[in-house]
Amino acid sequence: NFINIAIFCINCQNKNNFHHISDFVINEKKNRTVLIYRDQNLPPLGSGCIIKDGYVLTAQHVLTDAWDKLWISYDGNTLTSVNIVKSEAKFDLALLKIIESNQEFPKDNLSFIDREKLNVGDYAFAWTGAYGAPPGFYLGMISHKNRLNFDPMFPKIPFIQVNGIAYPGASGSCVFDEKGNWIGIVRAAIGIREASQVGLVIPIGFVNILLLQYFK
Repeated sequence: NFINIAIFCINCQNKNNFHHISDFVINEKKNRTVLIYRDQNLPPLGSGCIIKDGYVLTAQHVLTDAWDKLWISYDGNTLTSVNIVKSEAKFDLALLKIIESNQEFPKDNLSFIDREKLNVGDYAFAWTGAYGAPPGFYLGMISHKNRLNFDPMFPKIPFIQVNGIAYPGASGSCVFDEKGNWIGIVRAAIGIREASQVGLVIPIGFVNILLLQYFK
């Protein structure tokens, strides 16, 4: 554990030496990720991503243990009420609507890019609430653009495979390319041990199917 933490910190200190993501792009996406709660006194269920004014997208399995009421928050202190307005079990996606907002959230729509324009080896990043902590910056790399038969629950979905982004609590986070374009939603991490896991991202094409069904 000490070695992993040390390597991560070294990479953070020298991040401009090995990727081309600007500080502006990184910080611009910071307030897109929220934590999802069923109770302020309990750990968050997972992460969610504010995709447009008043709406949060997440992975449906994040809400498995949800109660009648749900809240979102940046830090677990100030909570905002949300409702589930659309879900799609086939894609593991769910859309939440902000009911009463006592926090400042982004109002503009996220710009997205299709995975066909991505390249294996491209850097990607996400702000995620890994391990229930307030959202932090995680840098990764696209290692496959069409990963089929890898997730036993969704063998037919061609996921984008990433390294270095998906950890427990990260499901539901938006993933972005080097220019800040939205490429999909964290589905899960697959692997025997946490240190050896790879992440699966639900591609934007499947996200758009859900959004078109609701905003038609």
